[in-house]
Amino acid sequence: MGRLFEFSCEHCGYQAEVSGGEDVGFLIVTRTMICLDCKEVVDVVVGESHPGSLGSDTHILGRCPRCRGRRVIPWPKSRPCPKCGGKMKKRYADPVCFWD
Repeated sequence: MGRLFEFSCEHCGYQAEVSGGEDVGFLIVTRTMICLDCKEVVDVVVGESHPGSLGSDTHILGRCPRCRGRRVIPWPKSRPCPKCGGKMKKRYADPVCFWD
């Protein structure tokens, strides 16, 4: 079961609800990335939890879930804000939701 956390930029206030790294649900594997097209921190589907679990939905692999762009890069451990370059921090230790 995957988890989402709330992150916010200390400088500009931008917020994102993402896993914060690699995560695994019942069907998919995600990784938190920055989309260079829409300038958002997003969880991108990077694989299947089990072979064939995506069925015919393999077109979502490696795409931004917001703009569907492919120009996504892994979100560095330094957690830069895609809007202003400031540092983003996890707002709460507990997840804001669980997903599967």
